[in-house]
Amino acid sequence: MNSKQIKIAQTDAQTNIADSLIESLLGQKSPATQTPTNKLEPHINETYQLPVQVGQSGESLSSGDKPWMVGSFSPGIATDKNHPKGHNGVDLKAAKGTPVYPIASGIVKDTGVGNISGNFVTILHEEGHVQSFYGHLDSIRTTKGQTVNKSTIIGTVGDTGNAKGRGAHLHYEVKVNGSLINPFSIAGKQVGSLAKKALLYFNIQKLADKFEIFCMLK
Repeated sequence: MNSKQIKIAQTDAQTNIADSLIESLLGQKSPATQTPTNKLEPHINETYQLPVQVGQSGESLSSGDKPWMVGSFSPGIATDKNHPKGHNGVDLKAAKGTPVYPIASGIVKDTGVGNISGNFVTILHEEGHVQSFYGHLDSIRTTKGQTVNKSTIIGTVGDTGNAKGRGAHLHYEVKVNGSLINPFSIAGKQVGSLAKKALLYFNIQKLADKFEIFCMLK
């Protein structure tokens, strides 16, 4: 085995070690992350919620009704004719005019109108580590820079943008440090945990990098 092959083998081994450590600690593989900060918003026992609080039968989610999902999370992979390039979030069906709430406390990053998204609102959480997006709104009831909480109505479900003619629904997506995640995966999780997890990923990656340099110097 030549030196190049040895280096590749060492790199593969180090990646496997880092992935195994992450899997053992968190139960999933390490995603590509950006450098997070240590500072977190001082939330106390706040958990993430779904932005639409009514289910398939029109009853509240708290009563046990299940959300009506009409578009699944499939970034980069076509799911149907309406999403030929994939779907970066999930679509939650609800009656037009149904209130839309933030998934957690945060600050409104932006509001506006897009050709595809229609009326939209973007909110930052956990010191900006987490970003939530709400599209196809019938109305927008918040403004850029506004501080919101889980009971703030930020808009209403609609069919604006490319949702026209497809029935009223909410397009909802989430990014953690710029990377898309399945929005359904965070419902019920404690606010602050996503940034902490990202910091753990970052520190493990730094450790793996140091281990690689150590092996190359030996």
